Amino acid sequence: MVTKARTALALGVVGLVVWPLSYAWIPSAGGNPAWIELMVPIAEWGAIGCAVAAIWLGTLERRSQSASTGATWAPRVGWLTLGLMTISFIVISSLYRAT
Repeated sequence: MVTKARTALALGVVGLVVWPLSYAWIPSAGGNPAWIELMVPIAEWGAIGCAVAAIWLGTLERRSQSASTGATWAPRVGWLTLGLMTISFIVISSLYRAT
């Protein structure tokens, strides 16, 4: 089913686009407005959820012998998002110093 593959790819792209919003607190660490405290966890968990859903739906679609582009790229974009999140978490946590 092509719509499942397209949905999976769309979720992967949304996760990849939303993920950088979870680092919106960095420019003014310690003096952030109240809306940042709400946006950061929503962006972080939303990106993780979208990436996992893209991997899962894309893999299911590939197992059903679909040769669509969405079924091929959705898991790749999902894994890219999770990989970038992990790398950035390691880099930011090693460079960030609380004053």
